[in-house]
Amino acid sequence: MLLIPKTKTFDQTQSKELINHLSTTKSNQIIIFYSSHDSNTGQMWCGDCVELQSNLINVFENEKYQALQDQLVYVYVGERDQWRSSDNVFRQSPWSITNLPTILKVLPGEKPLNERISPLDSRLVEDEANNRERLVNYLTTST
Repeated sequence: MLLIPKTKTFDQTQSKELINHLSTTKSNQIIIFYSSHDSNTGQMWCGDCVELQSNLINVFENEKYQALQDQLVYVYVGERDQWRSSDNVFRQSPWSITNLPTILKVLPGEKPLNERISPLDSRLVEDEANNRERLVNYLTTST
């Protein structure tokens, strides 16, 4: 089974590190916002997130999509109570995440980060992210 590399993984305590990473990257980045893992079960508490993880593994088993993995950044937003808090850093600007999972793109460049992040209406959210055709199209489209 193909494992998705997680070389670029951040959690709710590392928002500054995430911003630093995105400020220095020279290529498009695809950010996947997931629920964190439940401390009791070891599984993500969001069922749609578990489904997306499985769908991504299936997509990347196809060699023609494997190079896209270098653009992926995984962000774990916290445990259920942390995520539900309006103070969660990923509910704030520039991210403005409201539902999980959410997939968005960040373009490289000199503009401020909030101008390089996908607008709200061009992100994949919840069921959209788990539609294989839409997922592949989103991953393979440059902007």
